[in-house]
Amino acid sequence: PTDMPPVDARVDAGTLEAELEWLARVIELRLHHYFHEKAPASPALPGTLAPPPGLQPAAGPYAAALQRHGLDAAERLLMILALAPQLRPQLLDVLATQNGITQRPYTEFGAHAGPGGAMLPTVETGCFLLAGDDLARRFEALQRLSPQQRLARGGLLHTETPASPEAGGLLQSLLMPSPAFL
Repeated sequence: PTDMPPVDARVDAGTLEAELEWLARVIELRLHHYFHEKAPASPALPGTLAPPPGLQPAAGPYAAALQRHGLDAAERLLMILALAPQLRPQLLDVLATQNGITQRPYTEFGAHAGPGGAMLPTVETGCFLLAGDDLARRFEALQRLSPQQRLARGGLLHTETPASPEAGGLLQSLLMPSPAFL
């Protein structure tokens, strides 16, 4: 719309950069916890493993959307995870790590290789990052993605069943920002 004030793209890029760095840190911490601390997730670990960056009130449309919808840290993590393949696809490459025993990618990381080889996050990827192996937290993460919750209701995020029939059910559904949000 023409009645909107001009947005300095550098400011919004800074917000997105901070969110992507936060996502990278959460992935790093979750993988470290997964590979080096095989015990169940500690209750002392917060759901996102690292606090999200602060948001400035006039930081651009992305920050404004997060604030307008009142997204919490877990919802923000799911949003930036869904946006990562379009903003910084290489950030998710680590999720293609091969399991030395099965000689295939780790099922629990959930990402699918998309066109051009970019890793696309799934509902499983979101559950893994938010909850690891903690079943109660995984249920909480799944609940956040239901159609009745803020991310879907607000037209921000949706799930999309992969084209291949062998892809499976809900957990293998791709995590996608809605076209309206983009």
